[in-house]
Amino acid sequence: MHADKAGLRSEGFRALRRQMADRLFRNASYAAIDAMREMVALTEQYVLDVIASDYPTTTLWAGGSLGRREMLPNSALDLFLIDQTNHQTPEPIRIEGFDRLEVGHVSLDELGRILNSTLVDANQFVDGRPIPSGSSGARATDLIVLANTHDRQTANLISEYF
Repeated sequence: MHADKAGLRSEGFRALRRQMADRLFRNASYAAIDAMREMVALTEQYVLDVIASDYPTTTLWAGGSLGRREMLPNSALDLFLIDQTNHQTPEPIRIEGFDRLEVGHVSLDELGRILNSTLVDANQFVDGRPIPSGSSGARATDLIVLANTHDRQTANLISEYF
């Protein structure tokens, strides 16, 4: 992607994010639930515009507040790139406009190993969802749904809190 285009997108995103934050904190009639819905939509579109076309075999998986659809203007972006062809993407991803950004790369095979062998690391995926794009994310979603059993959720709660 051309650096100027990325910079322009970033500046536009930052301006909209600042406007939303200002509205949220200055306008008592602007409900937090509305701000979350708008911030999720804005962030998803921005992420898709910035990186989705550069990674056609990758499912964009939102974690954290974006994954839960609870994102606000001050939220960090937690994003995973799940490569459907099982080739991890080595290049660092740059998405400007966030105070904190965490981007992880994982192949579909590695995701399967994580889901089958760990509890806490798997929560990053279980607590998320695919960002709709040209790639459906169906294979990744199927893996995660199959791993997210009632027994697994109980074990996760025990391991996190005790």
